[in-house]
Amino acid sequence: MNASELMVQCMQREGVEVIAGVSGRPILALLQALKDAGIRHIQTRHEQGAGFLADGYARASGKPGVALVQRGPGVTNCITPIANAMIDGIPLIVLIGQGEMEMFDKGALQELDHPAFLRYFVKWFFRLHDSKRIPEVMRRAFRTAVSGKPGPVVIELPMNVMESTVDDRSASLEYIPGSKRVRVAGDPGLVEAAAGILIKSRAPVIYAGGGVIRSGASAALLKFAGLLGCPVMTSLPGKSCFPENHPLSLGLGGLPYATYGTKQAVAFTKSADVVLALGCSFREHGTGYFKPVPGSTSLIQVDISEAELGKNFPAEVGILGDIRLVLEQMTTAIRGILDDQGTKRIEERRSGAERLIAGLKAEWLSEWADALHSDAVPVNPYRITTELAGILDMDKTVVLQDAGLVRAYICHHLETRVPGSFMGYGGFSAMGYSIPASIGAKLAHPEKTVINIIGDGSFGMTGLEVETAVRYGLQVIILVYNNRGMDAVRRLQTSRNEPFVWDEVGGNYAEIAAGMGAFAIRVETPVDLAPAIRASLSQEKAAVIEIMVEKLVPTPEYR
Repeated sequence: MNASELMVQCMQREGVEVIAGVSGRPILALLQALKDAGIRHIQTRHEQGAGFLADGYARASGKPGVALVQRGPGVTNCITPIANAMIDGIPLIVLIGQGEMEMFDKGALQELDHPAFLRYFVKWFFRLHDSKRIPEVMRRAFRTAVSGKPGPVVIELPMNVMESTVDDRSASLEYIPGSKRVRVAGDPGLVEAAAGILIKSRAPVIYAGGGVIRSGASAALLKFAGLLGCPVMTSLPGKSCFPENHPLSLGLGGLPYATYGTKQAVAFTKSADVVLALGCSFREHGTGYFKPVPGSTSLIQVDISEAELGKNFPAEVGILGDIRLVLEQMTTAIRGILDDQGTKRIEERRSGAERLIAGLKAEWLSEWADALHSDAVPVNPYRITTELAGILDMDKTVVLQDAGLVRAYICHHLETRVPGSFMGYGGFSAMGYSIPASIGAKLAHPEKTVINIIGDGSFGMTGLEVETAVRYGLQVIILVYNNRGMDAVRRLQTSRNEPFVWDEVGGNYAEIAAGMGAFAIRVETPVDLAPAIRASLSQEKAAVIEIMVEKLVPTPEYR
């Protein structure tokens, strides 16, 4: 076999079924080996789309996503997805083609010193010098991508190495996969200390982040919150890790509050004496732009990354470990501590919290009723959420959102009940992420409805990937909120009483989508929303619903 065939056999042993990429001369041998092996190669319209597709596949499937791009501009086009995966902790393997080794540093076509700048964005970079090392390198790549805080790994593949002959045909048969996650439990002493604080606390709150989803810890969180009688709020990346129809659910929140927090989450966080943070990075939108935590609130932090512990806020107890294992440890510890008096106190706390949550949630929904049921033209974007909530079976749906204000319009009032039904991304917030990522989610879950919410500004970044979905017969439904510009920029300028500059864009995106072969429709009035959504769901191909929406619609401001 040649080296490309050996590498593909290693990926098969790792369970790789889909690879996204853009073809080019340095990777032709590998593409042929993928075809011969039956691994599906999704040819995207841009390397950025390939990286985001692999990211979306990884988030939806729980397995590493794989992207394949060629040297030079192919790599620079993929930097944004690589950085996005690094910040959000997504396991990503990026294979990059390179020219022949004997031509290095001669100014060959598209030559670039990849490791010089990629090391800033990856967990590990390796240039493959010898085909005999392929099994070792691939095992290490997959192990590194999924271990600790997951992230991207980049392997550079010189063309002459990948086209060389491999003598030892038993190499792939002896291959031991590296993608099985190694889970690390927390320090028992720290777990006991945290359990003791939580038992004695007056008004604890759990803040669950994306780490809960990556750890597969939703069931453990549900059991733990029930045992402790403790309300749960989530970050945007953590949305769906806890059922939002649960009586202890606060919806979206943050510490001390979040940009997109609910009224009930803000109220409970203000009165909390202890916050248990699980897999949260405490970034800008989750902290109210890094507002300080009240001195009366103690923080217990659990994270798989030592770099996150105490990074932005000091933690009274910081536990390094896998979220699911630590939750199971704390559940055991609390059961060992609880006596009859403690159990009675928890039950009283639980019933009081559930009553207060129900009351605050009712007030919150009443405050938003006008927007959620608005008949305004152009369409109020909150009305779209109401229509989606009434039509979709959220237990069989995956919803993605893009950067910008579309997050605020969709993330609060669309209740999620099962893990992975909402794919929120956070730290890098790259515009255009959600279209290719939704294709990756559909490849991971072809049996589910995949809905993507994106603004017109972000659509301009990766909109041609609609054609990728059409070409592969993938039914993803893309809702483009068209407010004729960059509304987040408008909002900022309005708040500063500045004139609008550089915020206007234009176009008929339904016509563009139709030209790419998608089912497409433009909606201009609220009464047409439900028929358009149902018509899209009935299609067997990609669909784009362009919705003309109001500008500068208010977003939650609970402080």
